[in-house]
Amino acid sequence: MMASSWDHDLATMWMGRLLRWAAMAGRAGEVPVAAVILDGCGRSIGWGTNRRERDADPLGHGELVALRQAAALRGDWRFNDCTLLVTLEPCIMCAAALIQARMG
Repeated sequence: MMASSWDHDLATMWMGRLLRWAAMAGRAGEVPVAAVILDGCGRSIGWGTNRRERDADPLGHGELVALRQAAALRGDWRFNDCTLLVTLEPCIMCAAALIQARMG
């Protein structure tokens, strides 16, 4: 599933999940953001919500949590064939990390 070949139903399903996860993070006192990384076949390989407060981690943004999880699963830091879905436009730090990870 490359960014140019979106499956609307798949994206809609994932965005519904992300919005629910973001709402749960918000109720827990976090900034309500959730992200998922999908591989080239549309499978989830990493997801996360903001965890800055919970983990006392200034880097605990949902996008970075998802990147770390996906990198551990794949054993690689390159994501050329992947797609990120997120509930909010990434901040500068997360955008830079996504560029470094070569997010497709």
